[in-house]
Amino acid sequence: MDKAAKVLEDKQLDYCKIAETDNSKRGVAYIPFYRAELSNLSNVKLEEAKNKMHDQEKNLQSAFMHDFIGEINEAIRLAKDEIGAINKELKQIPFGQDTYQFKMKEKADRAIFFRISSKLSEYAGADFYLASGADDEEMEHDIKQFMDTILDEEDELEYTDYRRYFTYDMEIARTIDNKLVTSDLSKKQGSASNGEKQTPYFIILAASLMQCYPKNKCCARLAFIDEAFAALSRERIEQMVKYFEEHDFQVIYAAPPEKIASIGQFITTTVSLYPKGNYSYAIEGHYAG
Repeated sequence: MDKAAKVLEDKQLDYCKIAETDNSKRGVAYIPFYRAELSNLSNVKLEEAKNKMHDQEKNLQSAFMHDFIGEINEAIRLAKDEIGAINKELKQIPFGQDTYQFKMKEKADRAIFFRISSKLSEYAGADFYLASGADDEEMEHDIKQFMDTILDEEDELEYTDYRRYFTYDMEIARTIDNKLVTSDLSKKQGSASNGEKQTPYFIILAASLMQCYPKNKCCARLAFIDEAFAALSRERIEQMVKYFEEHDFQVIYAAPPEKIASIGQFITTTVSLYPKGNYSYAIEGHYAG
């Protein structure tokens, strides 16, 4: 018993030296005191660990909102600006009786992202939200749920590619009896004529070219269009060619002879290809032989 008491006192003395406390508190009688010390130390360490985890969680949340949410929002903003600029141009140009507009619609399964973005906008950004104490329970729940969803997703592009946050369509507008009637291309495809089906693809082509060759950049603005306008009426062909011409595109068309009359007034050079035996020959100008 004396030996055990001596070992106990030695341990108590070691603790007093480390903690720099009164070393007179030694012996069996002070066991309750040292148990209380152990409990206090455990609680302090636990609290420190909790605080550290809380700080790490906040840092992760801050990085998530700045780097991830912020970058996706910026990409969406730029995309909407580009589509807005294209739609502004298209609004001034009827194709036949129709005008066309591109549409971006938020996907229902991305609602949590758009709720977070909307809330951040209300708080005037991530910094102001975090500085406010981040005590919005609904917002905190959405952030945690969205982060968990992203971490569980195997395809990294599913949430890093902003284009997957939307569905896309084209709105077709036509005035009938002084009333504007609109319909979506995706819902009209089955009943549309060949010309109505082909026109949107040329508009998409034109929009893509406008993105590749912005007006504020000095470039060749060169495009090759092969077997163009097969199903389009003369009126629609002329409108489309005029559109390219007005936007300073240098277009090389490959077209059958019967379409030359529709586009001829807008082109400066015609090269006709005609077969003879096993060879094809090129002749400048329209060749009708």
